[in-house]
Amino acid sequence: MLTQTAQCPLFSENLAIQTFNTLALAYARLSHSDSADRLGYARLAERSYRQAQRVAIQYHDSVWIGITAGNLGGLYADQHRRLAARQFFLIDYRLGVQHGTNRYDPNNTALSVARACWHLRKLDRCL
Repeated sequence: MLTQTAQCPLFSENLAIQTFNTLALAYARLSHSDSADRLGYARLAERSYRQAQRVAIQYHDSVWIGITAGNLGGLYADQHRRLAARQFFLIDYRLGVQHGTNRYDPNNTALSVARACWHLRKLDRCL
């Protein structure tokens, strides 16, 4: 249903972003399943997160640009792509702190940045 919804014209900026983000979350969840196509689902998740991010950029929604970057970071962290994960977590954190008043809580993203730095053995950056 989400894939069909994503193909339809959407009447709300926020709904357009959330549709692709939710689709990506579903694919990311499927990429953790016992399915034979886990890698395919991970690729679809990445593509859908990037589409959500493009729509957020189109509508100049900095908080959603950050949220989708953080979700991409989580996907990359799950794939042990630590450097890419750290990069996207930092985007999420910076945009959220800068533009997310009453819409964003930086605590989880800050921990994700620190965790990625830990895995990269950049212990000074964890702080």
